[in-house]
Amino acid sequence: MSPHDKNSEETLQRLEELKAFVQDEFFLSPNWPVKLKIREKDFEPEVIQSALAPYLSESRKSKFKDVALKRSRDCVLVCENIYNLGNINAVMRSMEAFGFLEIHIVYKPKGGLKNSSRVSQGAHKWLDIRVWDNIESCVSHLKEREYKVFTTHLDEKATSIYEMDKISSVALILGNEKEGVSCEALALADGSVILPMLGFAQSFNISVAASLALQWARSFRAKEAGLLSVNEALATEAVYYLRGVENGEAIFLESLERTS
Repeated sequence: MSPHDKNSEETLQRLEELKAFVQDEFFLSPNWPVKLKIREKDFEPEVIQSALAPYLSESRKSKFKDVALKRSRDCVLVCENIYNLGNINAVMRSMEAFGFLEIHIVYKPKGGLKNSSRVSQGAHKWLDIRVWDNIESCVSHLKEREYKVFTTHLDEKATSIYEMDKISSVALILGNEKEGVSCEALALADGSVILPMLGFAQSFNISVAASLALQWARSFRAKEAGLLSVNEALATEAVYYLRGVENGEAIFLESLERTS
């Protein structure tokens, strides 16, 4: 096997890992958040929680409820063709820590991914992760949902992120480590923002930039603004039950068979 073939094989493996983050697709259930789709059937969140509650401690259940009630889709991040998988993992950790729920990953299968020892520390389990193979479809999807889309890009028209008007739903595109955001992303976006710097460096590391942007998104909004609706928080809590219990999906379905 040549080095090129080995790299291609590793790239495919990394892409499969990204897809594995969203393999259950609970957040994409057609009747979300009223019902979650599990193996072609729809179930109410309360039914899922009731069946899996015996497998969780009271403190764990309390934590799931508290976290779900504080989750927000007010700001979403788009990782466009980021080369280092470790950077994607770090961004996901920051998303989860700041209480945001949704992240989009855009990759080109021929672009390659660099493996990394940095991991998400399980943050991907608690996020709504959506994977795309082109930026056009991703941006179109976000705009259909009335998000304002901005690239993180230094140009003469860019606005400091701290001077932006208050926007209820914002999506920020983070470009790849070498070339930044793509020309396609720049053309599709509603504008560009920068994170002001006071030194000689012109850019932050991707994971640092993501953390600063998320901190801005959290701090300039009121505590209650942008939080999930009651129904969506309940459905998110049910997803956490499914993902928080080992083999949660199988255990849930088995419990239904026993009681039917």
